[in-house]
Amino acid sequence: MKAFFSYSHVDEVLRESLERHLTPLKREADLDLWYDRKMTAGSDLNSVISENLLRADIVLFLISSDFLHSHYCYNIEFLSTLERHLRNEVRIIPIIGRTCDWQSTPISKLLVTPQDGKPIDLWPNFDAACFDVIKQVRMVINELKLPKKTMVALPKALTSVVSEPFRLPMPVTEFDRRVSLHKAFQDCQNYFRSNIELVESQNTNCKTMYRELSSTTFSVATYFGGSEKASCKLRLDDSRVVFSYDSQAADNVFNESVTVKSDKTGIYFEPLVARALSEQRLAQEEVPEYFWSLYWTTVIR
Repeated sequence: MKAFFSYSHVDEVLRESLERHLTPLKREADLDLWYDRKMTAGSDLNSVISENLLRADIVLFLISSDFLHSHYCYNIEFLSTLERHLRNEVRIIPIIGRTCDWQSTPISKLLVTPQDGKPIDLWPNFDAACFDVIKQVRMVINELKLPKKTMVALPKALTSVVSEPFRLPMPVTEFDRRVSLHKAFQDCQNYFRSNIELVESQNTNCKTMYRELSSTTFSVATYFGGSEKASCKLRLDDSRVVFSYDSQAADNVFNESVTVKSDKTGIYFEPLVARALSEQRLAQEEVPEYFWSLYWTTVIR
């Protein structure tokens, strides 16, 4: 079993402590734990890190304000691994090391450690916090060692009768998907513009701002007492609409996206992060409300 430890070097001491607590598990489960300090002089940093990250069965992310601040840790290591996690190619274990705003990131969609997401730095007993993390890691390893359950395939005719008795084939073209994607984005623009006007009209001491940054990008912000409470940005991409909790975020930085897809039942939209909790599909008309719910949660927090 191979594991990868992703962390900010600011948290080196905490990582070392956790590794010491992992020692019995490393012996018991033959766990091969890798992190960047194991590289030798002259190694190509990016290629060696990427190779070990892709080979890992489990990736431990030590979360802190410095981890979230690090472009490499968060954008390159975490977000890329999250996509593989959602495809069941790897298992992510987030470890909340220090108090930080991880709840406003996709990390909040995952079950974190220690228990209840209480950061290690807030536990009265440091060793107890580390031990709680190790217990969760052990459970994941034991789960991954279990033989994968296989489904008994039904005959094709029976399968179609049992699962989709009244579905008729609906051929969908690339053009159809493009039209649906653009319509979903336009609906988002109208929905957000209308809602922030209502928010401002119904709340004293509240101001809102809607900005079209380009034909494919817009942002909104909500202010209370003159100070920004929350903001977000939505952008139309090639096959998806992407959402960021920061209106100033770079185009390659986002917290959620919905991708237009199709099957024999028709066109649907698939969220990236929400799939960590369930196989969620959205109809075109549900996309604006889904993104608004993400934004509104940060406004009322």
